Amino acid sequence: MIMNDTFFRMVAQFIEALYKAYVDLYFTYLEINPLVITGGKIHMLDLAAKLDATADFICRGKWGEVEYPPPFGRDAYPEEAYIADLDSKSGASLKVMFTLSPFLFGILFGTFVS
Repeated sequence: MIMNDTFFRMVAQFIEALYKAYVDLYFTYLEINPLVITGGKIHMLDLAAKLDATADFICRGKWGEVEYPPPFGRDAYPEEAYIADLDSKSGASLKVMFTLSPFLFGILFGTFVS
């Protein structure tokens, strides 16, 4: 393959399109290995990607039905399944709310105790 202006334009267009897809589909991770350029075409022989699960509400139409596995090594607890069900029906991020709750509880508790 000759690395001329045509080659560099092709690679630049590929990178631009890849970046747009990465942003548009809310990927948090994208790895292509190996990437092969032959015969004037770019071939992705293997691709690994991770989606931002908090963008499910925004991207459901683009992604289709995605099942998120529980953390590695165990099944979801009933409470986690319940929260996941609530979260899937809302545009709000329940994960942030539950993460902040202990912090806010500490502030409120400290205010009322003192």
